[in-house]
Amino acid sequence: MFQCVCADANTAVYGYLGTNASATGGGYANSKVTVTVTGTSSSYTVPALINTLNGTWKAYLKPSAAGGSYTITAACTSGCTGSAAIHDATFGDVWYCAGQSNMALPVQYTYTRNASIAKIKKGGSALSQIRLTGIQGNMNADQPWITLEDAVGGTAGQTIPSYGAVPLDHFSSTCYYFGESLVEGLQGSKDAATPIGLIHTAWGGSMIEQWLTNDLISECKGADIAEHNGVLYDNAVKPYLSMAVKGWVYYQGENNAGGLHGNSGVLSGQKPQPPSGYGCMMPSLVDLFRKAWSTEPGTTDPKAPFGIVSLSAHDSEGASDMASFRWAQQGSYGTVPNPIMENTFMAHGFDMQDPWNGKTGACVTDPGTFPGYNCETPWFMGPSIHPRLKKPVGQRLALGAMKEAYGSGGGLFAGVIGGCTSSNGKLTLAFDVADGRTLTVRPYNKSNPSLSATAVLINTTWFPVHIALGATEGTINVDLTSLPAGSPAPSGVRYAWGTTDGGNGGGNIPNGNDVSCCEGDGVAAPCIPTQCPLLTPEPLAPFGALPIDPFLAQIVGGKCFCPEPQTCSK
Repeated sequence: MFQCVCADANTAVYGYLGTNASATGGGYANSKVTVTVTGTSSSYTVPALINTLNGTWKAYLKPSAAGGSYTITAACTSGCTGSAAIHDATFGDVWYCAGQSNMALPVQYTYTRNASIAKIKKGGSALSQIRLTGIQGNMNADQPWITLEDAVGGTAGQTIPSYGAVPLDHFSSTCYYFGESLVEGLQGSKDAATPIGLIHTAWGGSMIEQWLTNDLISECKGADIAEHNGVLYDNAVKPYLSMAVKGWVYYQGENNAGGLHGNSGVLSGQKPQPPSGYGCMMPSLVDLFRKAWSTEPGTTDPKAPFGIVSLSAHDSEGASDMASFRWAQQGSYGTVPNPIMENTFMAHGFDMQDPWNGKTGACVTDPGTFPGYNCETPWFMGPSIHPRLKKPVGQRLALGAMKEAYGSGGGLFAGVIGGCTSSNGKLTLAFDVADGRTLTVRPYNKSNPSLSATAVLINTTWFPVHIALGATEGTINVDLTSLPAGSPAPSGVRYAWGTTDGGNGGGNIPNGNDVSCCEGDGVAAPCIPTQCPLLTPEPLAPFGALPIDPFLAQIVGGKCFCPEPQTCSK
C-alpha cells in the first residue's frame, strides 16, 4: 500500500512492505525503502523510516512551493521487492473538517447546491484548485482524492445532475462551502494560486468525547468516561496525522447541548471551580489536534488555525439553554480567540437557522434578493434539525481562515460586549469592536421589542427592550421606557441569549429558551439570515455583515459583570 497526501509543509508518504519482505536479521530490519520526488520545480530522494515490528514505513517529503505536478515513487532497495508511484500529485494547503451531522450534512441537502455545481461545470474558475477526500461515515460516502470537476461529473455541458447523482452531493456541505469561499476569497492575494485540499471525517450524532482521549476527558469534571470515547479520534483522526494540515474546522455540539455545559475553569474568584463539561473539553480538543498533528517538527504548525461553528437556533436537538452552550464552545470566554484558545475563530450560527423552513420561501418568491438559493432543495430529517443554509456558514469560516491562516482580510471577529453604564434610568452598552469595523443596528419592526434580541432583568423576569445606536462609536442605548411603571433598575442584560418573547418560557421559539430574530413567515414577509440586529458591516461576509457575540451580564453598581472567566466590566 502506498498513499500520498501532499501539503506545502513537510508531509509524509507511507506504506507497508508486505509479507514478501526479508525475515532475516529480525523481521524487517534489513529492509530499505527510498522515495523519489520528481516534478515541476524540484527532484530529490529521501529514505523511509522502517517500523521493524510491523513492516510499515514512512518518509517525510521536503517543503515544496504550492502547485505543480509531481511523480512520487517509492521503491524497495533492500530486503524487499517492488515499487509504486503516484502521478500528477500537487502541493497545497490541506484543511481537515470534523464534527457531527451539521458538518456531515451532504451538499445535496443545501439551498445553494445547484448554483455551486453550475459554477463548477462552467469551468474557468479558481475552484479547479480544490481537491476532496473523506472517510466513509453514517451520512457521507468514502471519497478518495478527487478533483472538483470529477466530483460534479466533469465540465462538459451545463446540465445540473439530479440530487444525489454525483460525488459532491455526498461530501460535507460545510466543508465544501468553506473551501469554495476560501478559494474565492483569496483571489488577488499572494495565496491565490494555492491548491486547497478538503478532508471530511464528520460523523452524525457524534459527541465531542468521541473525538477526544479518555485522559483528556478525565480532566473535565462532570464528563463521563465511556467505551465510545476516543472512537473517532482513533478511526477518523489518527489516519490523517501523517499529513501536514493548514488547519481545522469543527462543527459539533448538537448531541452535547443537553449535557453539562460547564466552564473552562480559569476563574479569578477565591474558590476557582475545576474545569468542567463542554467548556473544558472544547479547548482540550483544540490542543489535542494541534499537538497530535505537530509531533514531527516542521510539519503542521503547533498553533495552526482552528475554526468552530456555533449552533443555530434549530440544530440543538431540543436543548433549551443554547446560549450558554455557545458560550461553552468558546471556552467560556464569550468570544474567540481568547487566552486558552489562541488562533481560533468562530463562525456564528445563532442567527442562521433554516430561514425558509419548507420548500417554499423568499428564495422562490423573491429570487433576485437571494440569487443562487433554491428553496426546493430536499432536506435531511427535516429542515430544522439540519438547516440547509450551509453556504453562509462556510463563508464565515473562510473569513476566519483568511485572517488567521493567510493574513488576508478583516477576519471573522465582529465584536464582543466590553462594558455598560447604568444610571438615572439609562442603560448604555459598550462593545469592543474589531479594528476597522463599525457597529450598526439593523432596522427591525419596532412594534415588537423582542426582535431586538435584547432583554433586561427586572426582579426575576426578562423583558424585551428596544435598542439604538449610541452617540459614541461602539455604544448602544437600551430603551427602558417600555418597562412596567415603577420598575427598579435592571439587574441584568442579555443579547441573543435566551428567549426575548417577553417571558421566561419559550413561546413559539423552536428550542424553548433560544433566541429567534426572524420577523417574517418566510414567504410574504421574508425571513433572511443575519436577522439579529447588532452587526458590523463586512463586504466579504454573507449578506454583508457579521454578528456581534451574544452575551449575558449582571449589572452591579451601574457596571456589567459577565460570568467568569469572561470580563465585561469596563
